[in-house]
Amino acid sequence: MQQDDSNSQEQQQAQRQVERFVSRFDVDYRWLAYYAALPLVLTPELLHYLRNQFLRHRQLPWIAEADLLLSDLCSPVGYEQYAMDTAVRAFLIKEMEAVLGPEHMRAVAKLLLRYVEHLELMNPYLSRQDLHAQQLAAMVYVDEEQQQAAARQLAQAYQAVSQTGDGQRLSTSAQAEMARLSRLTQELAPKLKAYPQLLDYARVVGRLLTSPKSVPQAALHSVYEVAEGLTLAVPDALKPLEPQPQPLPVISGFPQLEPFDFEHVQLVETDIAEFPPPLQTALCTVITFDVSSDAEDSSDLELFEFAVATLVRQGSPIEWEIQRQQQNAYRWVEPLSEDISLEMVSLPGDTFMMGSPDDEIDRYGDESPQHEVTVEPFWMGRYPITQAQWRVVAAMPQFERELDADPSHFKGDNRPVESVSWHDAVEFCRRLSAHTHRDFGLPTESEWEYACRAGTTTPFHFGETIMTSLANYRGTDDEENERSGSYGDGPKGEFREETTDVDHFEYANVFGLSDMHGNVYEWCQDHWHDNYDGAPTDGKAWESDKKDAYRVMRGGSWFNYPRHCRSAYRDNVTPDYRLDNFGFRVVCSAPRALQ
Repeated sequence: MQQDDSNSQEQQQAQRQVERFVSRFDVDYRWLAYYAALPLVLTPELLHYLRNQFLRHRQLPWIAEADLLLSDLCSPVGYEQYAMDTAVRAFLIKEMEAVLGPEHMRAVAKLLLRYVEHLELMNPYLSRQDLHAQQLAAMVYVDEEQQQAAARQLAQAYQAVSQTGDGQRLSTSAQAEMARLSRLTQELAPKLKAYPQLLDYARVVGRLLTSPKSVPQAALHSVYEVAEGLTLAVPDALKPLEPQPQPLPVISGFPQLEPFDFEHVQLVETDIAEFPPPLQTALCTVITFDVSSDAEDSSDLELFEFAVATLVRQGSPIEWEIQRQQQNAYRWVEPLSEDISLEMVSLPGDTFMMGSPDDEIDRYGDESPQHEVTVEPFWMGRYPITQAQWRVVAAMPQFERELDADPSHFKGDNRPVESVSWHDAVEFCRRLSAHTHRDFGLPTESEWEYACRAGTTTPFHFGETIMTSLANYRGTDDEENERSGSYGDGPKGEFREETTDVDHFEYANVFGLSDMHGNVYEWCQDHWHDNYDGAPTDGKAWESDKKDAYRVMRGGSWFNYPRHCRSAYRDNVTPDYRLDNFGFRVVCSAPRALQ
C-alpha cells in the first residue's frame, strides 16, 4: 500500500511537471513530449527526426526541440545526450498510448528500431550499451514476440555479467553493469509484465547493490525462470559476505585460548536521585531588543511609511475600486556597498490559518488541509533580491558554488534577479550572512504565506481579486488552453511579458512587503510535499531525507495567470533549475549583528 501511495505521488508530480512545461510554451509541445518519451536516451538529432516524421502537420518550431531538452523534463546524461525523468517518461507514455493507441505506438517503435541501426553507424557518442537500451525500449512496444526477445536479451546480459570476475566478488565495472541492467529492466517494466520473474530478479539485484541487508535470504537462493530453458540465479559474487570469525591469538607460554559466552550488564541511571535537583548557577548575557517606544531613536531601525491597497467591489455591473490607506512599519537598512543596500522589514509573530478554504476559486488540492501555524517574529526583505544586490553579494567570498554575477534574462539594476536556482539562492544567503554577521536565509513556506497574507484570509492580500495595475502577472486570456487572465469577478488586464522594477507598483501589504503577488516566483527552504498532512505548525521548514527533493516556490510570476499568484498557491521544481521567472527574497531571524 505504501508503495502504491509512493507511485501515485510520483505520477502526480510527473503530471505537474508536464503541465507546467506545456503551459510555459504551447499545447503542441505536449505532442513533442509524447514522442520524446519513447526512446530511453534522447539526442538533438533523434528528437529532430521524430518531430519531422510525426509532427510536421502541427508546425512546431525547431526551437521546441531545445526547449524540451533543456527543460526540467530532461537531464543531460552525456555529450549531447539527454534522458527523461523515469516518472515523467512513464506518465507521458501511458498518456500517449491512451491518446494515439497501440497501433500508432507500434509504428513509432518500428521506426525507432530502424533509426537505432542508423545511430550505430553515424553517432560515435552513443555507447554500445546505450544503443542496446534504445533497441530494447523500442522492441517492447512492437509486439509480444519482440517483448519476449527483449526479455531473453536482458536475461542473457545478466548471465554474461554474472560469469565475469574471479568468483569471489564482482568487479566495480561488473557491478555498474548489473546496476544499469537492473534500472533498464525496471524502466521497461510496464511492457514486461508477462515476465514477473525477470522483474523480481532485477529488483533483487538493485537492492543487493544499494542495501544488501534488506534482501531476504530466500530471494538470494531462488531460481528465477524468465522463459522456457532460461533461468537466472543471484551470483555468489554478488551476495553479501558472511562475517568470518577472527582467529584466536596464540601466545607463547600460555595454553590454547578458547572462546566462551557471557552476559554484559550495564547500569544506567534512570531516576533522579534527588528531587528537585540541586540548583546550579550560570553566567549569561541577556540582550533585550525593543522596537516599541524608542525604536525611532535607534541608529539601526527606522519607521517608514507606505501605501496599502484594498480592492472593494462597487455597483452593478461590477467595478473594482482601489482603496488606499497609509501604514507604517519598522525596518533596518543593511548596507551592502557604498550605494547598494538591503531593506529588511519587521514582522510580528502570530498564529494564522495556512492553506486555502475548500470554496476558494481555482484552488488546488495540495493547498489542503487548512491548518493553524504559529510563526515567531522575524525580518523579511521588503522586495525580492534585485540584480544590483545580487551582483554585490556574488562578488563576495565563495562557500560551495560559483555565482554568475549577471544571470538575469531581463536586465535592470532594480529588477528582481531571476534565472537563479535554489542552490544559487542558498549560496547567496551564506555569503550575505558571512559578510553581515547576521543569520540570513530563505523563508520557510509557512513564513512566506504568513508574510504574504499579512493578516488577510482572502485569495490575495488586496482582497477577493487582483488587477494588473497592482501586480505583474499575465492578465490576458488564453482561449485555446482555456486559461483566464482574470480571477473571480475581477477585471482582465495586460500581459507585460517581462519583469518590472521591484518598486514599480506603489502599494504594499499591511506588513510593508511589496511584490508578494507576481513578478518572480520566490524560492522557500522547504522540500515539496503533496499536501499539508503532517505539516509542521511551528513555522519551521518541512524537509525530507531526499537530497534532490523538489523545493517549494511561492507567489507566481510575470508569466503566470492570476490563480497561480494567490497567497495559498504552491509550486515546486528541482533545486538546480533556473528560469527567467525564478527569484527569491531573504529573511533574517536576528535584527542585531551576531556577535
